[in-house]
Amino acid sequence: MNALLLIIGILFNVFLGALVLLRQREPAARALFMVAIGLIVWETANYFADISSANTLFWNRLTFAGPLLVMLASYLFILNLRGRVLSGRMSTFLVVGTIAILACVALPFVVTDIVARPGGYNPVYG
Repeated sequence: MNALLLIIGILFNVFLGALVLLRQREPAARALFMVAIGLIVWETANYFADISSANTLFWNRLTFAGPLLVMLASYLFILNLRGRVLSGRMSTFLVVGTIAILACVALPFVVTDIVARPGGYNPVYG
């Protein structure tokens, strides 16, 4: 049942993102497509973090990457709706900041270990 919900969620987000991106090529449409991709990463990582025994630590760490992408894309979407354009410095700052946060998520700063529990796994936060 959980796998079916995951597949429905992924298909919905792919459909929604592709529909928006194919109808308009504006920056706001690209930002909404990035939101859909972030949601796909997040829901897939959440699903596999609870059932995968081989790569549970990887999937738990990846769970934090999806919302980061959603947050960044939402910020860009709101800027586009307001008619604002990012300067070169601000774009560089956002890219470097996002990469730095992703590096912290990939390293054992956020999730240090995994503890097995009945029916799944619990992350140990650092």
